[in-house]
Amino acid sequence: MKSEIVAAAAEIAREKRIDREDLRDILEDIFMTLMKRKYGEEADFDVIVNIDRGDMEIYVEKEVVNEVTDPDYQISLEDALKVDPEVEEGELFAEVVNPEKFGRRLINIAKQTLLQRLRE
Repeated sequence: MKSEIVAAAAEIAREKRIDREDLRDILEDIFMTLMKRKYGEEADFDVIVNIDRGDMEIYVEKEVVNEVTDPDYQISLEDALKVDPEVEEGELFAEVVNPEKFGRRLINIAKQTLLQRLRE
């Protein structure tokens, strides 16, 4: 998914001559922190930033269930089947997280943290 944050960070990194790998690590660290804030320390997730393409992918692992009682840790079998027709109840499912779901407050924290880390 194209990300304005990744594109903006890449531009700042070019201006400040920051290594692309360092920038990727900073962005992944920031979004890992945001995921922990949103889903809790126990959540199993992965953040992949691709500076060259200007995008990032965020996945959270959820249990496939018939009836969702905790949407942060579970996904309905019906919804999971729309993405993976072979998934079964009880399996773990990697759900794509849209960074826009973080909300304005968490995105602002990410931007501030990014700017602060790039200055260091």
